[in-house]
Amino acid sequence: FGGGIYIYSTQPNVMNTKISNATIINNHATSGGGLYIQDNGAGTNTFYDVNNVFISKNVAERPFGANSGGVGGGIRFYVTNDKNITLNLKNVEISDNEASYSGGGICSRGKLILESGKIEGNHSINSGGGLALSENVEFEMYGGEIINNTAGTFGGGISANNDVKANSIFNFNGGLVAYNTATTRGGGLGYNNAEESTINLNGTDFIGNTASTYGGGIDILTSKKIHFTMNQGKVEENTAIRGGGLYIQDSGTGTNNTYDINGGSISKNVAKRPSETDDGGIGGGIYLHSGALYLKGGSIEKNIATNHTGGIYVNANAKFYMSGGSIINNTCTGTGTGGLHIHSNVTEYKKTGGVIDGNLPTNVGGLALN
Repeated sequence: FGGGIYIYSTQPNVMNTKISNATIINNHATSGGGLYIQDNGAGTNTFYDVNNVFISKNVAERPFGANSGGVGGGIRFYVTNDKNITLNLKNVEISDNEASYSGGGICSRGKLILESGKIEGNHSINSGGGLALSENVEFEMYGGEIINNTAGTFGGGISANNDVKANSIFNFNGGLVAYNTATTRGGGLGYNNAEESTINLNGTDFIGNTASTYGGGIDILTSKKIHFTMNQGKVEENTAIRGGGLYIQDSGTGTNNTYDINGGSISKNVAKRPSETDDGGIGGGIYLHSGALYLKGGSIEKNIATNHTGGIYVNANAKFYMSGGSIINNTCTGTGTGGLHIHSNVTEYKKTGGVIDGNLPTNVGGLALN
């Protein structure tokens, strides 16, 4: 563990550790190629501060035949007992690291705060090209950039996998998640069947990310409880086969699951059909496969679908409620709807406010009730 630096603590009381003005490069380990931090203590309000540190070209490689390791090419942060143990990153550059499983830049099990800096150009064979979040986790992003990372499966920029435990919180308050690529789902953020969690978009921009299948900007796939809220920020210029900006697939039984859009913009995203015989190219802005989406504010605008529905596609068994916001100037270059498409088997649809205007399909205009 910890090819460059290894830190292990069982301290039960408050402990603050600082790493600053350092360079950690060209190291190799099974976990935490550059830096490995493990805290087994029961103490609260413990901080690990990493400031003005350059972490680059490190590798976390899982041994052949092993079922663990290969996580955290740049950093592996592992907390066993308590989410109140925090890794705080400020003015860092974590670049060109690689993980043979997940978390090319960082793999975190604990509370992680990104204040400023770059997580750039990292790669994972599986998930979380830039950052992989697992198990007991809380993530807060106030600034910085997660850019140009790649993942072999999902979560090109950030992944939250199915081992994330209940009551995890993801707060995106600022900064940029851009130009990341996932081979399957979630170019910017891939959320895959985590336990009951809360995701808040309060100002982070997801721009120019790509997924080969679902959710160019953000992909949510869950059968568990979730609370998703978008208040501010942009989901812009992302690309996928379905759900260029946002893809939601919720098969959970929880009746309290909510997907609320209160503000911000989902714009200039593209759902691109790979070929004329392919069934993709649907939902340029949003593809709502299942679950209940509440559009209360914000704008869904200037998105493009090459097959069906430039703005929002609402699939069978989903629910859509529009009380505010706007669906404007979206385009379908195929034969489907420009603005909003409601499938014939939709569970419930209500429009009590908001604007649908200026959408340009080749067939149906603003709203199609199929």
